[in-house]
Amino acid sequence: MEKMKLRGILLTLSAIIVLTGCSKGKANNKATENVEVNLTPVQVALVKKDTIKDITMISGKVIPTQEVAVSPKLGGKVTDIRVKVGDKVNKGDILFALDDSDAQARVDQAQSGVQSSQAAIEQAQSGVASAKAAYDTAKANYEASLEKIQNAKVNLERMKVLYEEGIISKSQYEQAQLAASDSSLEVLKSQLAQAEAAYKQPQASQKQAQAAMGQSAASYKQAVQALEDTVVRAPIDGFVTALNIEVGEMSSNMQAPITISNLNKVYVKINVTENLINKIKSGDKVTANFSALNNKEFIGTISTITPAANSTTQLFDVNIEIDNKDNEIKSGMFANIKLSTNTKKNALIVKSEAVLQKEDKNIVYIVKDNKTMEKQVSIGIDNGDFAEITSGLSQGDKVVIKGQHYVENDEKVKVVEGVK
Repeated sequence: MEKMKLRGILLTLSAIIVLTGCSKGKANNKATENVEVNLTPVQVALVKKDTIKDITMISGKVIPTQEVAVSPKLGGKVTDIRVKVGDKVNKGDILFALDDSDAQARVDQAQSGVQSSQAAIEQAQSGVASAKAAYDTAKANYEASLEKIQNAKVNLERMKVLYEEGIISKSQYEQAQLAASDSSLEVLKSQLAQAEAAYKQPQASQKQAQAAMGQSAASYKQAVQALEDTVVRAPIDGFVTALNIEVGEMSSNMQAPITISNLNKVYVKINVTENLINKIKSGDKVTANFSALNNKEFIGTISTITPAANSTTQLFDVNIEIDNKDNEIKSGMFANIKLSTNTKKNALIVKSEAVLQKEDKNIVYIVKDNKTMEKQVSIGIDNGDFAEITSGLSQGDKVVIKGQHYVENDEKVKVVEGVK
């Protein structure tokens, strides 16, 4: 019985000791936590060497790389419009049509002229064929008679010898003389000349008919082209960005009723001051940010730089080309262009937000042994994201980048997010 009571007392004392120890441990932990809670939390980053670029921001307006004002070649009444503003069109697509009744009438008239000229040519060709046949016959008769007379003259020489020797009679000799006479040949020669003249006349008529056919064909071609021109087609791929006609209106080539813009590539036009113009060059890559597209960024390329400043603004025009295959960027939007105007390699850099202004001095806070140390620094390039430190820091220093506004020199702090 006494042993049981003693055992109970010991257990009770043990419990009291344990409880007392636990209470003291909790008190010490709470004290430590209170000390840490009172420390200013900061985030730090290592000073490192890297390439830094000086960035200049310039706003510019989007313009299409290709924009065409479409006008009809001839005036006329609009009878049909196939597009509306915003439509995507391909080269050759019909945009609108004009009344073609007059043009069709001119085509019919020109076609009739071609048919008449063709008939005249065929008639002239028939005349030429007939005249040629007559000429060929006259020529053959003349040549045959000429050969016959030449043979007769040779025979006359023999008959003369025979006559002088008394072998043939005088009448036979006279017949030989008559056969060798050129009188019949003169008649045939005259007939040949007449046939030749008759042959040349339809040839001239044929040439005239062919010339008339050329004129008729040209008139017909012009009339057909004019008829085709009553249908106005897209000269390029792109989007309809302006439409200033309605069905029933008169359209002319003096004022373009439709504008088509190709937006597969666009330009952002910016104006640059003289102190920046020699820091950029054609081919440089730039970043374009569009607030209208939720600040989406695109990579562009400087395509052209004017060699002379604008006489009014004294600024230089620079065009930046941007691929826009999805046609997200619209003509007239504004973009913020980031130009890299200076680059330095192996520079000591820190986050720009780490640098504070204090009594006209640039200072940063570094952390060593969980205490802050104020450092005066000199700044080189500062592009808004990072700043170049030309003096005051060393590579590997831990610089406060968050919480720097709430600490002072030689203050104990709590690093809450490790070194970056």
